[in-house]
Amino acid sequence: MKAVFVHPSPDGGRLELGDAPDPRVGPGQVVIAIRAASVNRADLLIRRGTYDARGSGLPIGGLDCAGEIIEVGDGVTGLAVGDRVMSMAGGAYAERVAVDARRPVPLPAGWSFAEGAASITGLLTEHDALTTGGGLRPGDAVVVHGAASGVGQQGVALAARLGARTVVAVVRRDRPDARALLEGLGASLVVAAGEEGRFAEAVQEATDGRGADLVVDHVGGPWLAETVRSLAPYGRVVNIGRLGGTTGELDLGALAAKRARIIGSTFRIRGEDEIAAVVAALRADVGDALAAGELRARVDRTFALADAEAAQAHMAADGHLGKIVLEVGP
Repeated sequence: MKAVFVHPSPDGGRLELGDAPDPRVGPGQVVIAIRAASVNRADLLIRRGTYDARGSGLPIGGLDCAGEIIEVGDGVTGLAVGDRVMSMAGGAYAERVAVDARRPVPLPAGWSFAEGAASITGLLTEHDALTTGGGLRPGDAVVVHGAASGVGQQGVALAARLGARTVVAVVRRDRPDARALLEGLGASLVVAAGEEGRFAEAVQEATDGRGADLVVDHVGGPWLAETVRSLAPYGRVVNIGRLGGTTGELDLGALAAKRARIIGSTFRIRGEDEIAAVVAALRADVGDALAAGELRARVDRTFALADAEAAQAHMAADGHLGKIVLEVGP
């Protein structure tokens, strides 16, 4: 099969289209014929050798996909050859991939493969951050950092869907198209934080001075102090991304005064049982919404698999709005 191999190095590495062995299905697994795979920020870190993603054991790029099941392993129930699915899948920059059969989520009728590939990582990471990590309760005020990203957009949509009273979408710079999109997804307020990351005052105003009950943080260190200032008493911060860096200033006195909690989260070290639980929770909470065609991610642009280098360059240029997708199969 054709696949895109990653050759990492500190200067950004390179990608190479080549041939790889077809995956073999094992017990409890399925093989997906990939029709589309999304491009993620983590892909750029993998190229620099600073992100250790669990994958297929081969140096193939990609973290998620959508396609059709073509093989079903022993012991698998509920899935069959021909099913259209979307799934987290290390090594998804390829024509086929084998995954644990508990990972795939049915691709909703009416969704394209590109939309499925664009949606699955955001759905799983944001639902897990909001519910399991953050303990979202109906009526909570929720802040989503990095809300203009493909994953952040789904955080906004899910927070609104799950009953947040106020959803504040924090972005780095003001873009009218991003503002309109986020408001359409359910954001009560869109705040442009600027390079200095100033948003706490706006969050306090949007919540009548109480602050945020829950912050889903994709930025990390540089915004940590401001995030704590934005919290309500007993507020929670779930750090799911560290695009701005892994270290920041933390005033423990301010944290204690808020009786607040900071919760760390990552998917790259989770075992299959943990990921299966995340998938099951997502399907239980919003399966009906997915079946109704809701919560699909916006696709910014598609590229052919052979153009993965150009797709990642488009992401690095940071001018996109929504997910960048590689179209793999016919």
